[in-house]
Amino acid sequence: MELSIIFPIAGLGSRFGFDFKPFLLATDYTFIELAKSPFDKLKNNGYKLKYYFIYRERQEKEYNVSKRLNEMFINDDINCIIMPIDTDGPLQTLQYAIREHNINGYSFVCDCDHMINIDPIINKMLMLHNAEVIVPYWNITKEDYNDFGKIKLNKSLDKILDFCEKEYMDSIDGVVKGLIGCYLFRNIENILRYPNYEDISSLLKVMHSNNKTLRVVEITEAYFFGTPIKLQQFRFNRAKNYTLFIDIDGTLIHQQNKTLLPGTIDKLLYWKTQGHKIILTTANDNSRKPILLNILEKNNIPYDELITNLSPGPRYIINDKKPYIPYYCMANGLSIKRNSGIFDVELPDTPPLILKLFDGASFAQVYLVEDIVNNKKFIRKYISNTKDLSMHVDILKRQCEDVKRFNFYKDSICPKILNEYCSSCEYYYDMEYLEGYDKLSSFNNEIIFNTVPYILRDLYKHIYCYRKELSFDKRKEWLNTYLNDKVFPKFNIIKELHPILNKFMNNDNIIINNVKYKSIYRYLEILKLDKYIPLYVCPIHGDLTLENILYNEKTKDYKLIDMAGSRYVDIIEMDIAKLFQSLICEYSSWDNSKLFTVVNDNEYIINEKYIEDKRHIICKIFTVEEYYRGLFYMATYFIRMVPYMIEKSHNHAIFILLLATHYLDYINNNY
Repeated sequence: MELSIIFPIAGLGSRFGFDFKPFLLATDYTFIELAKSPFDKLKNNGYKLKYYFIYRERQEKEYNVSKRLNEMFINDDINCIIMPIDTDGPLQTLQYAIREHNINGYSFVCDCDHMINIDPIINKMLMLHNAEVIVPYWNITKEDYNDFGKIKLNKSLDKILDFCEKEYMDSIDGVVKGLIGCYLFRNIENILRYPNYEDISSLLKVMHSNNKTLRVVEITEAYFFGTPIKLQQFRFNRAKNYTLFIDIDGTLIHQQNKTLLPGTIDKLLYWKTQGHKIILTTANDNSRKPILLNILEKNNIPYDELITNLSPGPRYIINDKKPYIPYYCMANGLSIKRNSGIFDVELPDTPPLILKLFDGASFAQVYLVEDIVNNKKFIRKYISNTKDLSMHVDILKRQCEDVKRFNFYKDSICPKILNEYCSSCEYYYDMEYLEGYDKLSSFNNEIIFNTVPYILRDLYKHIYCYRKELSFDKRKEWLNTYLNDKVFPKFNIIKELHPILNKFMNNDNIIINNVKYKSIYRYLEILKLDKYIPLYVCPIHGDLTLENILYNEKTKDYKLIDMAGSRYVDIIEMDIAKLFQSLICEYSSWDNSKLFTVVNDNEYIINEKYIEDKRHIICKIFTVEEYYRGLFYMATYFIRMVPYMIEKSHNHAIFILLLATHYLDYINNNY
């Protein structure tokens, strides 16, 4: 029997950034490879298949579609239909193909963004030779209405009442199901009689009103990846099925007497019902395979594959991490005591579903994820444990420890740590997700300046109180060490980054907003550094910007997050400097504003809001001494930030040095 399989793939892919959807990778396979795969078994069952792919001329030029399709499906009868003009909808695209290639007879029309088991459609075709169209449907909820065309059936599900596309359909007098874009037409050429419609659901509605014989069939096995959310869910669901490599002797079967170990069958059957693939392994050579097969059959041991003749030594599983579930370890090992059996073996939990990837993280990824088993959301901070990231793994571990430490000092000053995991390939920790909280920087100035004093009060009372006073010599030594280890080494780095950046370090002729400034190096020479010597060391946050403070406007509660950059004890001025970065220099706007204008090689005009004298506001919260000391450490921190800022842009690096120059000049003239 001949069957045509037609894929209209001329869509613009707007939901995927206007990329050509058929060639997007759903997993290790493209959308079109997965969508086509259910039809391959028809070829093995004696059907003669012809495939038609319909797409736009500009898609052919941009994606070389015909060449790639023929390379993908080298053993199939592939026909590429390139449309020189755009049509008004998928139905007209289909009609164009039928006319151009004289397609007729039994034909599937299938979308490329799902993979379904077509057996029910084929069975219905063989039973009902008089059906004009076999229409597959899928159980949907109202949340799915925007993603599916719809069909309304009677309560018995054996009579069609109505069709519609993406618009709302009520279920008052029937049952609403989702249309699956994989229709089987008995005579595909007949749809040329309906030239005035755009989509197939409209065609089916008209055919139904004209008393054409349409029959429905329920699909119970299907996978959808036509939207970014559905693609994510598809990838997630596929990753839930494990491949289990299980040794036989001493694990399933007693090593000496070859009897079945307790709990073996129950556990294996349970894993099979979960969809896991079971591969049995053994060091026995191939000559003993018949004996092994007999033992497995005699004991009714369920499995999918058997591998013999392995080394008796350790077995390593090596697998690549999937980019769409980066926090999920793709290779695990479980070692058990010989002859203890597998009854007590528990597999890793189902991976949580990614809901959102947060912006702003540098080396770690920050996800909002959901534990779908317990229906709970939480935050996961994740990093790969590779050699080049080992330092950042240590930083993230320290951050997790600091969150625990701060919560010990003051209960719930930070989100709760729920879980921590470290292996040879990855590290992550999970925190509670705070519904209703947002970054303090996103609120207006009134809320910000009312909230910061309460945060500082708690820090002084519960965190900074664990302090150690330093002698004058030790305090002076601390400042010298800070400048020599953290600040001055950046001069050579900045010099290597770009000549213009080096100019700020050594040129005494920089002009900012019509005011002449000295070089940064010169300011650090003439400042009276004794004024900036710290009094004591204590635990600090280390990155206390407004972006790292979460605030709930309804409850007036706050939480501190993302400690970083400090030693186990450090100086309070570092936290003040970070707050000033937000309160005075409006750090949250740096990515969204025009930061400065270049007049010439030495002259710049900077946005006034970044260098406005805010002493009258800040000194309502901080003492005058804290104000100037905070500005000093903020300016030196800006110097330290240059290598990071240049990764954002060359202009950001210039901007941060303009700020450092201005504020060093400001404290030199005023303090």
